[in-house]
Amino acid sequence: MLRNALIICHRYTGLGIALFLIIVGITGSILVWHEELDSWLNPHWFIVDTAGQPRSAQQLIGAFKAQRPQADISFINMPMSADSSVHVSVINYFASDGLTALDQVFLDPVSGDILGARNTRNPGLNRGEIIRWIYVLHYKLTLGNGVMIFMGWVSMVWLFNCFIGFYLTLPLGAFRWSKWKKAWKIRPTRFNYDWHRATGLWLWPLMAMLAFTGVYFNISAQVVMPVLKAVTEVTRQPFEEPPLKEPLFNPVLDWDAAIGLGADEMRSRDIAYKLQYVGYYPYNGYYLVGFDTEHKKAEGVVGTQVYVDGRDRSIISTRIVGEGKPGDTFLEWQFPLHSGKAFGLVNRIIIFLTGLAVAASSVTGVLIWWRKRRARAREEEISGAGAIVSSPTV
Repeated sequence: MLRNALIICHRYTGLGIALFLIIVGITGSILVWHEELDSWLNPHWFIVDTAGQPRSAQQLIGAFKAQRPQADISFINMPMSADSSVHVSVINYFASDGLTALDQVFLDPVSGDILGARNTRNPGLNRGEIIRWIYVLHYKLTLGNGVMIFMGWVSMVWLFNCFIGFYLTLPLGAFRWSKWKKAWKIRPTRFNYDWHRATGLWLWPLMAMLAFTGVYFNISAQVVMPVLKAVTEVTRQPFEEPPLKEPLFNPVLDWDAAIGLGADEMRSRDIAYKLQYVGYYPYNGYYLVGFDTEHKKAEGVVGTQVYVDGRDRSIISTRIVGEGKPGDTFLEWQFPLHSGKAFGLVNRIIIFLTGLAVAASSVTGVLIWWRKRRARAREEEISGAGAIVSSPTV
């Protein structure tokens, strides 16, 4: 009885989320390579060949303001290689039509010249924004933050379905490998069914991981964090504190000074570092300075963060990846695992293939249901015709 109930649950919840899993599976596979694809599509924004000494953060802001005095920079991603541009988040920056708001600008790290700009919050289907459009499609179907929460619950259903699907592959009666072995095979004569079942077994841990991290990214505040804080310790971060009563738009130190204090903190802890990003948050009154250090979980993921108070130059908090509480370490693994960045190129390829397998598994699940439905309809039709033939003639 339990097995039959789980079969029905797996079938209809799977049908209910199939379209969404096809979308997130395909888009997720593309996004494993989003940096490379974005750079290939827009080399004039991402790649520079200007010789000379790169400007500091404050100097870049000065050069930017000279070109766009009405706009402001809120966050700076520093180049991690000699031929990379600077990516900055901006406010009050508009396209040439004066109406379209753009929020990301690319700067030459040496001259500070603006190389290009785009809208990453509501991207379009154009060369400059297509990768960002795929990203927004992946987590909220380009339909707003309400849909993002919905997609989190889709991930929750998917997570439970992964466990149900695994259970349904177990043989009836006493367990023997010889009885379970066929669940791992794909036979040409039963391709759809075997593919659906076998990939669910081969990739079960990876699919469950992607489903869980999908829950984390979309409904963390509603589900993951309350549960996590109930079972283990999690460090309270400065961004969780209430905002200031009045925004601090004129801190007592500039961007370079904040970076310098962050660098001093690194040296005091004897940590080798490279500046990765810096941002200022007036409603919280602090700078966030991120450093590339040996503590990072994956390439391109920050290793250490320093929060610098914009009111009195003090260090509010230093977050060193891997050295916090158990809950902190758990959270630090979510993005590297979901994105495929953890464990290098091999893991990126595995996540890329898993995303395609998720989409294919959803397609085969729908095909299995449709063919069974058609078979039942034919049986009912034949049974009904037989009843008419066998009935007495009036």
